[in-house]
Amino acid sequence: MKKITQDAGRKSLGEFASDFAHFNDDILFGENWNNQDIGHKTRCIITVVALMASGITDSSLRYHLENAKKAGVTKKEIAAVITHVGFYAGWPKAWAVFNMAKDVWAEESAETEMAAHENAMVFPIGAPNDGFKQYFSGKSYLAPVSKEQVGIFNVTFEPGCRNNWHIHHATKGGGQILICVAGRGWYRKRRRGDETGRLHQHSRGRQTLARRGKKQLVLPSCDRSPGRNFLQRVVGTRSKRRIRQTSVRHDMALTVNIYYTGTGGNARKFAEEMKESGLVDRIRAEEGNLRYEYFFPMDDPETVLLIDEWESEEVLGLHHKSPMMAEISVLREKYHLKMRVQKFTVTK
Repeated sequence: MKKITQDAGRKSLGEFASDFAHFNDDILFGENWNNQDIGHKTRCIITVVALMASGITDSSLRYHLENAKKAGVTKKEIAAVITHVGFYAGWPKAWAVFNMAKDVWAEESAETEMAAHENAMVFPIGAPNDGFKQYFSGKSYLAPVSKEQVGIFNVTFEPGCRNNWHIHHATKGGGQILICVAGRGWYRKRRRGDETGRLHQHSRGRQTLARRGKKQLVLPSCDRSPGRNFLQRVVGTRSKRRIRQTSVRHDMALTVNIYYTGTGGNARKFAEEMKESGLVDRIRAEEGNLRYEYFFPMDDPETVLLIDEWESEEVLGLHHKSPMMAEISVLREKYHLKMRVQKFTVTK
């Protein structure tokens, strides 16, 4: 195994506490971590367990979780370790560590699921759909299948991604044929006279492309929105009739930026309790929510930024009427936070 070296102590505390930096870099990591009496992977797991049992969930835990992943600890193994230790060290500690471990192992999960899904179909996933990303909520991929005679493209939607409401205007011919070639997908269109695009249980507004090979004809000037389920493959092809398309119109999404500011680290504690209590997951599960994420500005440790994105003003209004708003208000008052709100409309 390659020798482990460390210089974090000297970089952070070299002048302030040179002895501590020496013990950290040369003894703890230089000698102890290179001791061969315990395997490196086992040592990584022991370290994660020790930090979890001590209630340490800061950047040092994330470093050792990433270290464990590099040492070969799988997502299944780390989940079993955290669950086991949770019984002895405390269930809330397990929740806190799981929230961090999910992020560390998320990339591995995404790569595995993407590869498995690509193997389930004959078309490639393609490159990130950056040229049209302003028309999608979430990440999508685009692979040209054929550009001769009729344009045929394979579009891949990541979980939670949705193609925003839009209309293909055409003076003659036009339209699209959507074919679900793998995974599961949803297609929605607005009913006549329904300008909100709201989906009622009894309406015909939501149709599924739930199995491979099912097709959906989209007529020109139909207001529609495909997407928003797990890795669907949709091949969109124009109609075989000659198309004279004049424009494509996309609607507007709504983004709300909320800055929570407090003292003594209360803003971060508020965000952590929002996640640990399950409130964040419940909001993300609401119909019409596109994004609900916290960010921590590097130059202001007492402020947390919430980016909250919704499909429309209407669904945001329904969220504001939900009982969850009272729960959020209680937490905000508990941590004595001040709020600053910015609201944006974004072309979808």
